[in-house]
Amino acid sequence: MAKISNSNNKPDESVLENIYYYHLWKNRLGWTRHIIPVRAFDAGTGFFVEAYASIVSAISDLEEQKIELKLGCLPTQIFDTIFVKITDIYPTARNLSLIKDNKIMISPKSDKFLPFIIIPVTRLNSLFKVYKGCRFTLRELENMLNNPIKDKSSLVEDGTKHCSIDAEETTAYSGVGSAKVILDAVDLGDVHDSFTSLYEAYSKCVKCELGTRRKERNEGLEITTGRLGANPWMSIVKGATADVMFIGEAPGIQEEKTGIAFTDTSPSGQVLKKVLDASGLEQNKCFYTNAVLCRPYIAEKEGKNGKPEPEHIKACNKRLKNELALLNPKVIVLLGKIAYRAFYGEDPSSILRYSGWKGSDKNIYLAPHPSFVARELSFAEASKTAKIKGDYLNHFKQVKNRLDELKS
Repeated sequence: MAKISNSNNKPDESVLENIYYYHLWKNRLGWTRHIIPVRAFDAGTGFFVEAYASIVSAISDLEEQKIELKLGCLPTQIFDTIFVKITDIYPTARNLSLIKDNKIMISPKSDKFLPFIIIPVTRLNSLFKVYKGCRFTLRELENMLNNPIKDKSSLVEDGTKHCSIDAEETTAYSGVGSAKVILDAVDLGDVHDSFTSLYEAYSKCVKCELGTRRKERNEGLEITTGRLGANPWMSIVKGATADVMFIGEAPGIQEEKTGIAFTDTSPSGQVLKKVLDASGLEQNKCFYTNAVLCRPYIAEKEGKNGKPEPEHIKACNKRLKNELALLNPKVIVLLGKIAYRAFYGEDPSSILRYSGWKGSDKNIYLAPHPSFVARELSFAEASKTAKIKGDYLNHFKQVKNRLDELKS
């Protein structure tokens, strides 16, 4: 994409050549007031929209100048027009037809000006809240995210509608239900018998897009492994066991840098270490891992971590169950919704209300993820931090008491 101009003068021709809107202006496509279909990134909602440019004005400043667009594909009683920066306008994804020699022809699509912003599929719930009361087809939703939706099982079907992208009657969706992960049964006879073997099989894993993106960021970047105490996969001896297995969500930036889950330099790792110290759990007998081995990376938000999608969890689930089979922990602690989803294949109704032991045998415990506690503490008033810390510590005290019972 073109660099943003800091000048109020007209940008150089070479810079403008990289901007789709410039080509609309250059060819004066609006001089007859024809409506021109475009796709635009609406900063106000954080999603892409299909729209029409009816008046193509000259370009003066790339950084400040905005163009008024009439929205297409959305009810006009809810939305009408938006103002969009010139650099946020792209070719439409719709099939456009033209008449030539008395024949209807499909105008070929150009991939020259495709948007670089990719909106995570996890934001679908927000999309339906922003456009409350609207229904969209799968292709329309993918167009608004600029991201393919590989698993539509969580989308709520709501009849059919005319798809503005494909111009066909197809299934419509009006919301997002509880996410489901259809987990494959793991044949315990078909697993790796050591962490060394597991590392050899998964260190360069690209079984899902998280691995592919990890490789794109850095060809030599490997997975973020679990650890037993301070020992990562490669240092865990065959036949080792664990008192407690902590399952988290996904590696963060610091974990990705060190290649170790819940490293002490990460916010989550620091919180977890403090509550384990205070609870009396022996950390060298605790195993730490995540639902997925690679950091969910958000390209448009450098320095931010995303959330694993159901397809990522499914791709990594056999490895997670292999870790369980190798260690045979006395107690399993699921830290947060993603860990619960990876273990059970569905979401808990509420982490805060649903925390505690899962079953009468008391060997699986659900607690909030330490990153949730770290965020809560960062926003809390000074008078409330002690209670937040105390409430979180109580979860791990329960785990320690249960271990003591099992050992007595």
